[in-house]
Amino acid sequence: MDHRGPADTHVHVPGTAYGAGNFVTLADGNTYRTERIIKAVSSRAQTVNSTTGTAIAGLSAPVGIGKYIVEGRFWLQWNAAAGQPGAIWTGPAISQYDVVFTSHQQNASAITNVANSLGANTVNGAGYNASALNVTVVMTAAGANFLVDFWGVFVFTAAGTLQLNGVTSVAADTWIWEFGYFRLEPA
Repeated sequence: MDHRGPADTHVHVPGTAYGAGNFVTLADGNTYRTERIIKAVSSRAQTVNSTTGTAIAGLSAPVGIGKYIVEGRFWLQWNAAAGQPGAIWTGPAISQYDVVFTSHQQNASAITNVANSLGANTVNGAGYNASALNVTVVMTAAGANFLVDFWGVFVFTAAGTLQLNGVTSVAADTWIWEFGYFRLEPA
């Protein structure tokens, strides 16, 4: 529902990572920053078989210097009975990185099948331009499905492209990135 009235003003400010900053001043007197980008997987069912990172097609976005909030969701399927699915972000230099991944196995207890990973205040540490963060428990049987949610904050000190990659702990133990998306917006 659009709550803007005739007294509202819209100011277009150039210079953000998306080419322009969009600010809206509503009747309540507050100015809201409205730009964000939503990226979806562009090719369904991508097999992840790399221990260093498989770029997930469609899950990249340009970023500028500053703080960004990211959140998203994807569905994955185990394709082996060993190894562990993971994720790694790649991108420009950062001064802060805090991201959590939480997974829920289909038809199973969320309590025993949740893997949380946090890269708190880490510069190029686990999950960012380095080793992966685990996104599920270790695979035990092919065919298990997981819904994975993630959210967090990046503070970039350089402009570039942020990319989400899938990783497996053992190259022969693959998994499938079925579908997903992420939202990215300046904070």
